[in-house]
Amino acid sequence: MRDILDFLKTEKIDRFAFCDFSKARVINPVKLERLEKLWGKAPQTVMVFLAPYSVGTDEPGNISLYARSRDYHLYFGGFFDRLGEYLGPDGASDFAGFSDNSPVDEVDLAVRSGLGVRGDNSLLIDRTYGSFIFIGEIFFRTDPGYPLSEMDRSGECLHCGRCKKACPVGCVGTKDRSLCLSYLSQKKRLEEHEEELLVRHGVLWGCDECQLCCPMNKSAKKTPLEFFSSDRVPFLTDETLDEIVSGGTFADRAFSWRGENVLRRNLNLTKRS
Repeated sequence: MRDILDFLKTEKIDRFAFCDFSKARVINPVKLERLEKLWGKAPQTVMVFLAPYSVGTDEPGNISLYARSRDYHLYFGGFFDRLGEYLGPDGASDFAGFSDNSPVDEVDLAVRSGLGVRGDNSLLIDRTYGSFIFIGEIFFRTDPGYPLSEMDRSGECLHCGRCKKACPVGCVGTKDRSLCLSYLSQKKRLEEHEEELLVRHGVLWGCDECQLCCPMNKSAKKTPLEFFSSDRVPFLTDETLDEIVSGGTFADRAFSWRGENVLRRNLNLTKRS
């Protein structure tokens, strides 16, 4: 198999770790069973890696930082395709890539692999890029032979309470996220009191308050990945949404999965703020 480390360097991925698959906490056994049926065995090794997306928290905009670039699912799809081409037909059949729809708990595995800590807001916080990251995994049918990581116990969430204080609805640190403004902005149908929350806080799509106040994000580096630094839409208005839809690029955006009508509704709600 060709050297994956060379591929990662070319891709500008500098935060990654290899670990034994037994470390992973399976949360979707059906997806894992499909992979086991294809390979005739369980994955042996998994590589966890981070794709940073921030171009700086001072960028003006009215939607969540993660949604201003093109959809991160497109990035990971392209990444896994390029890896398959790099490894060739034999190597490509020995790995499976996941992000967001993984059979395992991604944050938990990243923590177990030494790639960061779980914050009180449940997000992974990396020492290099903070919490402004997406997590990806590559499952290998056979061990590719790289040193396996050990959990880095040198740091943890500061538990300073700032994210809890900053949360506009007080849901950070609780198990009930039904009032999370990011969650509400993505619901297809809203109750009257839920609409009022979006109006009161002027939320259009997503919420970054618990990240922006985090002291562990203060020195977070900007992304080296051109995918996330180019073709950005920081502001969403009726006009920009019309342009995206008419130009045929609406499906390329992270907010497209909920459909145009949800965005139109949220735009109308923010006009009442």
